[in-house]
Amino acid sequence: MLWNSRAGYLFASEVDRISGAAAVLNQSASILDSQRAANLEALQPFEVVGARRLSGWRGTILHVVLPPGQRTVRASSHLAMILMRPNREIEVSTSGETARRFDAATGTLEIVPEGWERAYSWPSIQEAVVVAIGNQTLESMAKVAGSPPIELRPPRSGTVDLTALRLGRLMRQELAREQPSQIAADSLITLMGMHLVRNYNATIDWSARARGGLSETNARKLKTYINENFRRKITISQLAALSNLSESHFQQAFARTFGESPHRTIVKMRLDFAVSLMRDTDRSLAEIAFLSGFASQSHMTSTMKKFMNVTPNMIRTIRN
Repeated sequence: MLWNSRAGYLFASEVDRISGAAAVLNQSASILDSQRAANLEALQPFEVVGARRLSGWRGTILHVVLPPGQRTVRASSHLAMILMRPNREIEVSTSGETARRFDAATGTLEIVPEGWERAYSWPSIQEAVVVAIGNQTLESMAKVAGSPPIELRPPRSGTVDLTALRLGRLMRQELAREQPSQIAADSLITLMGMHLVRNYNATIDWSARARGGLSETNARKLKTYINENFRRKITISQLAALSNLSESHFQQAFARTFGESPHRTIVKMRLDFAVSLMRDTDRSLAEIAFLSGFASQSHMTSTMKKFMNVTPNMIRTIRN
């Protein structure tokens, strides 16, 4: 009887443990269902015939080619829209603000935080990859990254984000497969979410995080300046002067803040821009080199081989 009582106790304990686990799973499934529903609702303005969509545990990806027109977005989840082709005179207006008009290059990133409403219009066909991530999911990513509670800060209209562009191209490639992988989609959504948390979270104390790096004001100022001018000649003295620092102090502070040298940051931006032109246009390589800020086609080719281990001709061959 003692053995039976103990066995009964252990059995009851195991039943309670399994029941508790099942309750947690049911609650998690319910949360997942509600997040997916919110993601799909947020993406609804972009749903057109031919759009490709894939939902994962962490969010939903949509690749779409939109006709000219208008779209009003009421974000029930956080939205990150990566423009996959250039477009002129896009107009955007946020509730209560004056409409802004800008020209968008390939890789322009638009963010609509959860709860925001924004209206967009574009005069020509627009291709985009749109990622929807629920606030609860993004908050969990922020905790993993060691960031404070998330408060997304949209970039200035027309901002090109080359990291987002690379992720957008991988998402587009995955969605084009005959059988897209949910695991691959979740991995890409996670990378995109962490990128948003680390680079567009208004609550991060950038100066404290940098530990001797650039101040928050200088970091943003430099990101904007380099983003707008990487195709031109940029010198260390120019960037240091912009930060009101000596050249040696500036280079150390820049590396501590961004994790790489100013030269490497500029070169990577030029290479990413050049690759986008090679894939999306039929411009000559000499013209692409000039437009991307390289001294010559041979300079672009040698730099690409050094940093990416590929050549322009290889990229064009893959495209074709």
